Amino acid sequence: FGGGVPASFLSPDGQRLYYYESRGLIRTRVSDGAIIERSRLPFGVSEIRVSDDGQWAVFYGISGMATGQVGVIDLR
Repeated sequence: FGGGVPASFLSPDGQRLYYYESRGLIRTRVSDGAIIERSRLPFGVSEIRVSDDGQWAVFYGISGMATGQVGVIDLR
């Protein structure tokens, strides 16, 4: 994913796995792999960063002709 977009990351408690795919951020249960939630992202993502405490994901990307779009997802 050039630009630092991780393929996946765990929640702070290790119970949920998040992974990025072209249409959004997917949250699954680690115990059985079941999809819990899909969060659609409003624009093409170039980078995703997770806060040190695992509480927030910040993403950056492009929407149409606009550049520098930033979004935040509360992972709690």
